[in-house]
Amino acid sequence: MAVTDKMLDQYSDYNSASEYFKAYAVLGDAIDDLAVPTTIITAADDPIIPVEDFYELRLNHLTELIIHPRGGHNGFMDGFLLKSWYEQKLADWFDEVAKKAGRLEGLIAGKLGS
Repeated sequence: MAVTDKMLDQYSDYNSASEYFKAYAVLGDAIDDLAVPTTIITAADDPIIPVEDFYELRLNHLTELIIHPRGGHNGFMDGFLLKSWYEQKLADWFDEVAKKAGRLEGLIAGKLGS
């Protein structure tokens, strides 16, 4: 935390990393009213954000929470080749969105053509 404290001291109005992290904590029902599909990815071994905070979040039907066993604060490496786990997750998600958009375009075109 020494680096974080130094950066915050130099570039922010916060007095400490602890004060900074408390200010932007997302707890309880803070994101329960999200109106767009949302995926939150975290790791159980994150040294910065306690995984218990995620278990206590109240999520709506549009929010998916993925707690990966390892990943630290932003690692999410999978296997010995150090391939990023979430890159494939994002690619799969974009493919799914594109397929849904294509089906929607087909439905709209069909209705307009009738």
